[in-house]
Amino acid sequence: MPPSDASFVAIFAFLAVALWPSARDCAAGRLASLAKHGVRRLPAIGIAQTIAAMSAAVRNGATVARAFEEQAGRRFATTRVTEARAVEALSRRADGRESKERVRAVAGQLRAACTLSERLGCEASRCLEAVGASYRRERLADDRRREAKAGPEATVRLLTGLPILTVMLGEAIGAHPVQWLLGSPVGWGCLAFGLMLYAAGMVWMRRLLGSMEPAKRGRG
Repeated sequence: MPPSDASFVAIFAFLAVALWPSARDCAAGRLASLAKHGVRRLPAIGIAQTIAAMSAAVRNGATVARAFEEQAGRRFATTRVTEARAVEALSRRADGRESKERVRAVAGQLRAACTLSERLGCEASRCLEAVGASYRRERLADDRRREAKAGPEATVRLLTGLPILTVMLGEAIGAHPVQWLLGSPVGWGCLAFGLMLYAAGMVWMRRLLGSMEPAKRGRG
């Protein structure tokens, strides 16, 4: 082999050895990127819309497991819909107002609906729609309850700060209510009686507002 050809072969061999680790690292990086993005990012459309999408997919011929996979953004190892998989699908689609407790509760209802469909042979889409309708009624009741509580809560906040504002106003006009309350036995008695009434009123208002909250139901 001529010297020039031997030089070219040596140069190519050196470049192959030098570039092999970088090519290997690049391929490994691409594989890691694919594994990282194996779970698709999905928009938060809310639990109600998620259940509606599941029901529509089942009506169009998809299996129940496939409908849940579409909302979870990944494939499951088996075709069985478990509560954990339902929680995963709903968690990835829930909006900011839907808590983890609500997600777990609805996931349990979806699992029960799927089990009922398997055992009785009824349409899975109708079972999912029943869960979706129940959830929409709960959200509507929550919205109505929140609107009804807005006025009383604002009134409570105003009345809570009113005694302090009254004392500050008395000090501003020169009446010195703090000196009278803390400087005589009668003032101390009035202060103690007023604090007792204040605490009783706060407890009463909290109970009134708490009675407007929905009762916690067991997971059936």
